[in-house]
Amino acid sequence: MIKFFRKIRQKLLSEGKTTKYFKYAIGEIVLVVIGILIALQINNWNEQKKSRNNIERIFSLFEAELETNIKQASGFLEYGYRKDSIANLYRKNLISEKQLKENPRMVLGLFGTRTIDFDHESLDELISLEKEFPEAFSELATELKLLKKRIVSQIYWEEKSLQLANDRVKELVDTKEWMALNTPENLQEMAQFILTDVIIKNKIDNYIRIELNENVWDASLIRNSSIALLWNLKTKKDTTQKDVRQFLKGLTLEPFIEYDCENKNHQLSDVNFRRTFTIYNNTKDIITFNYLDKNQKTVFGDKIAPKKFSIRENRLNKDQIIQVLKNGNCYKIYDQFRQDYIIIDEL
Repeated sequence: MIKFFRKIRQKLLSEGKTTKYFKYAIGEIVLVVIGILIALQINNWNEQKKSRNNIERIFSLFEAELETNIKQASGFLEYGYRKDSIANLYRKNLISEKQLKENPRMVLGLFGTRTIDFDHESLDELISLEKEFPEAFSELATELKLLKKRIVSQIYWEEKSLQLANDRVKELVDTKEWMALNTPENLQEMAQFILTDVIIKNKIDNYIRIELNENVWDASLIRNSSIALLWNLKTKKDTTQKDVRQFLKGLTLEPFIEYDCENKNHQLSDVNFRRTFTIYNNTKDIITFNYLDKNQKTVFGDKIAPKKFSIRENRLNKDQIIQVLKNGNCYKIYDQFRQDYIIIDEL
């Protein structure tokens, strides 16, 4: 091909057709430029395709990461409920001397903690590739960053809880002989100390508040973000997937109990630490819901967009219930004990 063009140029020069030669040369340059641009565009398309395939691959890995983290967070909440129950007995002086003697490890259990390692490798990779997201995934960037923020917070408070637990146990080891010697006399002394010493009661209560109201609280926020992201990813991959109830059931989550507004027999929680819950608006309208105290007075309200999970810090405290409004009036109320989610259907 190059020889062919060279012969044409030489023939034009030898015949003295300089004007035609220059026109031809310019045309040849234009063809070369067009060829380069086409090659660059093809290469750009190939790179974009590779990038899309890579991002889709990471999102697939991220789905598995989310499912694992949801299960871990649910397990951590169960740990929080168990610990809160024991702490509540202790606060109400319902743990007996006999129980402590029979189970001396209960003392350390009051300062015990549980570590949890939320996966975030795929999350970090996706955040670093945000500018390369296909349009369908671009709306997830904010949610990805919020999940990362919540994981970072949980890691921080877990470290604080671990350090405080270690410090408190070390205090006992350094000052109390009964920590190492399980003789009847030492067990008696240990039980009396744990049940009557005001300072140790304060320290136990302070530790448990940090462990549950910060560490476990963050785990519940991580679960909430992970559920919303997982649903968004699954519905983007399979647009026929509409059954949000089956999705949540598959994650072994339990729904809040629903009541008519006139019903006064709803159950109030005995859980003493804050945690969040999952709420999905399955309607086509913006939904308003209120938090009510035990006297059914509004504490504060919030809104949720249609066909969306709320990823806000829906903070549920002891003795609160949820009220869903229709045209400014009560439509349904939901109580909770240790349930996980609410789905608001067509009003």
